[in-house]
Amino acid sequence: MSPALPRLSVVCSALLLSLSHGTQLFGNDASVVQTEATKSWPGLIVNVTHQTAPFPFNSFVLYANPVVTEDGAKVLYDVNAEFKVVNSAYQKWMCYVQTDGYAMSGDSYDQTTCMEWEAYPYALPAVNAIATALMGLSPGAEPDGHDCPGHKYFFQLFKTSHTVCETNPGKMITITGNNLVLTVSYADKMNLKRNGGSSAGCKPVAFPASVAPIGKSLLTGQSLPRTS
Repeated sequence: MSPALPRLSVVCSALLLSLSHGTQLFGNDASVVQTEATKSWPGLIVNVTHQTAPFPFNSFVLYANPVVTEDGAKVLYDVNAEFKVVNSAYQKWMCYVQTDGYAMSGDSYDQTTCMEWEAYPYALPAVNAIATALMGLSPGAEPDGHDCPGHKYFFQLFKTSHTVCETNPGKMITITGNNLVLTVSYADKMNLKRNGGSSAGCKPVAFPASVAPIGKSLLTGQSLPRTS
């Protein structure tokens, strides 16, 4: 894995200084908590594209850092993303920051808001919900895999069928579902923007996922041996 840094624009960076009622909604850069368990987990770079049109925003890149409990039993991802919302009335840049399970978004008009859940209202990938679903996979969920170079699994999320494939085992997985295609690669830890969601009165939208072997292998690139 090579070092990778989020490439957020001036718009997104400026929003980190936005204030509301004296509360700093977005904070400065801060490294992920470096527990020994966390150090063994890579960050994720997620290229988000759409299977069908129309969507209110262009394709974009999402960055995620894992925070793992000391005993390695649970993981929660901090997430940064920036995307452009386009409709018939306007277009604007949006900044999305999830920290410690609290998610906030801001736009190029300096408006910031607490998110009601990970993906609302912009149909973003719900990274921690996906992580929880992957942790629930079992060997019995693996089909023949003729159309996938590595292991392939199916799971349900928000009443929608999803597929995850090791498109480049140990280096990349692809997740499809809910009209989104997520191409996930692994990276060294990134310095992500952090929000003040808890102090701003936001409610948590994500919670740590219990770590299980298949989910961990997919999220870290530590491929499991193929079963006979």
